[in-house]
Amino acid sequence: TYHCDEVPIHCQCAPAIVNLVTSPSHRRMGIASRVLSFASKYTTTQWRCHKNIMSTLRLGLYVHTENESAIRLYNKKGFSVVSSEEVEDGLMYMTQSKV
Repeated sequence: TYHCDEVPIHCQCAPAIVNLVTSPSHRRMGIASRVLSFASKYTTTQWRCHKNIMSTLRLGLYVHTENESAIRLYNKKGFSVVSSEEVEDGLMYMTQSKV
């Protein structure tokens, strides 16, 4: 965690979820949904001091193009595909429209 005065405003970084996996025995219980909600709120809290970048700040994540259930969940939570082209190794990048 960075404090507002430790992260330069001009930094080329954005918050992202690198890997979100739910055990098969714990799927369909709302766990991933709660993690996404927490990540969104955390992002807003941690980045709110950078008012000049908050208007363009988007929480992002990568998802396998064939993972239809994850894509449905992400769409439901306000994420959309940045590009319809695969980024790499069957992954595509999605961002949340509003953090």
